[in-house]
Amino acid sequence: MWLALACLLLGLGLATLIQERRYAARSAAFQATAAHYQHFLRQVIDANPHLIFVKDWEGRYVLANCSLAEFHGTAVESILGKRGTDFGLKQEEIDRFLRDDREVISSQQPRFIAEEAATCSSTGATRWFQTVKVPLISSDGSARQVLGVATDITERK
Repeated sequence: MWLALACLLLGLGLATLIQERRYAARSAAFQATAAHYQHFLRQVIDANPHLIFVKDWEGRYVLANCSLAEFHGTAVESILGKRGTDFGLKQEEIDRFLRDDREVISSQQPRFIAEEAATCSSTGATRWFQTVKVPLISSDGSARQVLGVATDITERK
């Protein structure tokens, strides 16, 4: 009887060990896949010539692409967590952007802005953009962030 019990416990221990190893292998594969897709999506946003950003209710950048970083004369990592005031934009531009962002978040409706001016931080020149802003809806149905894609139309204007 003791021998049977010992064999049962040993068998359960081995089964648990095998299961843990399988779980660790699946977890490592999942992490590798997630890292691959994160790198892939980063390349997609950075390859896009349009200014792409995500901002929260306070106007802080949560995501930015290389085109936006270039517009502000800095690196992508330097934009995250900052607001328009940190990049030399004019106060009226900052107020307009924040008002539009909050309207999109509150209404949960996209907004198309045919023409809007923004001061280029790296040159001080005024650039004109055609911008689309879309609310990002979370799993609970609320919007807390806005996705923006701005196309430089200065040459066309």
